[in-house]
Amino acid sequence: MPDAKAKAAERRWPTRHPGPAVYSPCAGYRYRLERILGPGPTMGIVMINPSRATEDLDDPTISSVQTLCARLGFGRAIIGNLFAWRTPDVSDLARVADPVGPENDSHLAAIAADSDRLVVAWGAAGKLPRAHADRWREVVGILGRSGKPLHCLTHLKGDHPRHPQILIHETPLPLWRCPA
Repeated sequence: MPDAKAKAAERRWPTRHPGPAVYSPCAGYRYRLERILGPGPTMGIVMINPSRATEDLDDPTISSVQTLCARLGFGRAIIGNLFAWRTPDVSDLARVADPVGPENDSHLAAIAADSDRLVVAWGAAGKLPRAHADRWREVVGILGRSGKPLHCLTHLKGDHPRHPQILIHETPLPLWRCPA
């Protein structure tokens, strides 16, 4: 019988705002997920890893992203991640040979190009797999090449960006202070 954490992570329901998604041929990686809420600018948001949301199904995190977009006047969300491996348990990333995914960096660059506002939101650095502790720095470089400023919901201890599942954010979204 699954534990409460696993059951909560697997909660999914039909989305009210479907949008396209891009997966690897094996479907083990999700590189991009969109939610189209209506007219308005596009928020690109980069989190830690995809769970089980699809083009037709939401999970708690994607629901939070849509709520945030609606509150702030965005009509479209494009979701990317530091790691493209699909799992509801972030600790699984440490057990995967390639949690990043072979095409993730090019999709992150495209998300940056397609977005009016870029938001980083991967949460506390301690959640990152030890072998990939600096992955966020690589992604900051990819996003930075777009020339667009990086925003966050709010800053955590050590200046890492808050994850959207805890819907605490500042209005307007602050510029992100990149940790040293």
